[in-house]
Amino acid sequence: MRQILILMIVAGCCVSCNESDRTALSVTDYFPLQIDNSWTYSDGHNEWRVEVAGYKNIEGNNYAEVVRSYKLSTDTVYYRTDGDNKVYVYNHGQEFVVIDFEKLKDDSWESVNGYYEKISSIGGKFDSPAGKFENVVEIYSHNKQIADAFEIRKYAPGVGLIETTAFRKNSILISAFVNGVNYPQ
Repeated sequence: MRQILILMIVAGCCVSCNESDRTALSVTDYFPLQIDNSWTYSDGHNEWRVEVAGYKNIEGNNYAEVVRSYKLSTDTVYYRTDGDNKVYVYNHGQEFVVIDFEKLKDDSWESVNGYYEKISSIGGKFDSPAGKFENVVEIYSHNKQIADAFEIRKYAPGVGLIETTAFRKNSILISAFVNGVNYPQ
């Protein structure tokens, strides 16, 4: 009887530990996909604008059309979120998970083009030209086949992507208009 009681206590601790390690983050806070939301980024030499231009149905799923406008070109990326606290991207006829807030911190998932992603940090602070942000979430992405293929993306609640750091490539948010709020405020 005593052994059963000990096993029940240990099992209860394991379940509660797993639950407390969950990120408890909301994808809609960190990846806002409302039409007319826009962000301007800089890499120190160039600026570009990212805007949610509309929605498009692809293979039965409703994706936000995210238009990235550079000095000489534009491209469109298709993202969607669902009630499962994940961000999906539609890339060359396939859907991939790029953010999974259901994962435990440091648990990885497979993403686009052989990359693996994980939530590497929760609750940080970050200063940018667009403002001072708290409760920042950091996503680490790497390709197991290519040593220098990594990316660290930082997201702030209510704003979205605020910084990207990669091998020989860094960008930072300099201004944004998200859900009716201008940044910097």
